[in-house]
Amino acid sequence: MAQNIVPKEINGLLTSYMKEYYEEIILHRGIPDTRDGLIEAQRRLLFGSTNRRYTADKAHVKATKIISEGMTYHPHGK
Repeated sequence: MAQNIVPKEINGLLTSYMKEYYEEIILHRGIPDTRDGLIEAQRRLLFGSTNRRYTADKAHVKATKIISEGMTYHPHGK
């Protein structure tokens, strides 16, 4: 069992993992998509609003209701 353990330096591992994580965040979550100009969070809000039929021609809906609907589509949401 001890033969399969490879010692590695923790600083190098953390640096490489954090670099990969931040690249993922910046490239896939923070930069708007070229197809529609929206980031993931904005797309979820619009999808949730459309799904619940919250449109401009209907009665006022509080923002918290729209946000909570959008959070249901978040990978870590409700």
